Formats: sequence, structure tokens, C-alpha cells
Amino acid sequence: GMFAFGYGDPLAVVLNRSNGGKTKMIGSINTRWPSGLCFVQERHSITKPEDLKGLKVGGGQNSPMQVIVPAWLERNGVDRADVKILQLDPAIVVTSLIEGQIDAGECWLGNSMALFQKRAKDAGVTLSWLPYADFNLDIYGNGLITTEKMIAEKPDVVRNFLAATYKGYDYAIAHPDEATEIMVKYFPVLDRAITKQQLLETADLIKGETPMGWLNQNKINETLTFLKSAYDIRQDIVAADVYTTEFLPGSKP
Repeated sequence: GMFAFGYGDPLAVVLNRSNGGKTKMIGSINTRWPSGLCFVQERHSITKPEDLKGLKVGGGQNSPMQVIVPAWLERNGVDRADVKILQLDPAIVVTSLIEGQIDAGECWLGNSMALFQKRAKDAGVTLSWLPYADFNLDIYGNGLITTEKMIAEKPDVVRNFLAATYKGYDYAIAHPDEATEIMVKYFPVLDRAITKQQLLETADLIKGETPMGWLNQNKINETLTFLKSAYDIRQDIVAADVYTTEFLPGSKP
């Protein structure tokens, strides 16, 4: 009850509901899982999960990668024991990669990817990446969430919030330079080039569903199937518990 709406992924919603919570996803933003493993091309050629065998992979100690990557590896026929996954302070993942202390580091479109690329360029090396979504991981990333209480008590607020949010995203996608300037104006510490790249990457991620924000039941089911295989989640949770599209622009009240 500290706030009415949140930005989170289906994993957060599923874990919340598995522990007795009452949250729901009400709209998509990252229509595919936006992370993967960045690596330095001059050191490695990683084109498929199997190429990770024998390598050291690093990610934040609280990142979902610590659970998702082992399950993803096994989905792709790779024994999780063949890849050493390290828990790092998120602040040192990119430095550890560039300096060669790890072979691959988790990076995110719309977030840390731009920073990884800048650090690689400054160090005179070439960055590439292996997206999880390209290899048997067809699940949603972050989107908009709220509570069943909010849905029941203030449905018009939920509907209007989504309409305004997606109107804003639509405008930002059409006017990326102006949107970047607005961000930098209100948050002067931001790097202009990195902010614009993050905006453009998010624009690409959000375009995966029509209309904007839509949540596809088959993809929600696939998301649930994967998460249940990776986490200790109540097996009776179904797609209808996790999401609703009734408040998205274009849906009937």
C-alpha cells in the first residue's frame, strides 16, 4: 500500500502470489526478457549456450539470473555445473568483465547495456552479447503492476493510469531526442547519450505487442511454466492469477 502502481516483472508477481500476495500485471513494457550475457569479442566467441561451458559468468547477487540462468542452461542442454556463475556486487559486473575477471556478465537492454558498451569502447575492446530470449526463453520482462485491491476499488484510476502511461511511451518513441532532453532536464546526472540509447532500446522492447502494452495469454503461460521450473512456486497458480488486460487502452470497461 505504499504506492498504487509498480514497475516489475512476472517473476515478482508470481513469487508474490506464491507467498500469499495479491498483485497483478496490468500491462507489458519489456515484451521479451531483455537481458543476456555480454562478452568481449577479442577473448571469446559465444554464439549459443553450449559455448558457455567452462566459463565464468557474473551477475548481481540479487539478480534473477542466479536462478534463471541455471534453468535456462538446462533448457538448452547444458549442465548447470559446467558454467561457473558468480554472485557479484552489481556495481562491479561491467568492470569485472572489461578487466577479464569474468568471461561474461549479465547486461540488460534499456538499462546496463549502454554502460557496458561505453566501458568497452573506452577500453578499446568490442562488446557482443548472447540474449537469453534467442534460446528457449520466450517470456515477458518488466511491465506495470498493481494490486487486486486497487483494481477492485479504483478501476477508473487503473484504466486512466495505463492510458496516460502508454500515451507517454508512444510520444517518447516518436520524439526520442525531446524525450531524452526532458529526462536530462529533471535528472541532470544522467549521461545524455546513454539515456537516449536506453530510451531507444526500451522503445524496441515495448513494440512487441499490439496494441501497446498487451499481454498474450500463451506467452504468460510459457512464462509461468519456465518460472515454475526454476523457482519453488505454488503449482496451482494460473495465468489468470498473474495478469489482466481489461484496463489497457482499447479494452472495454
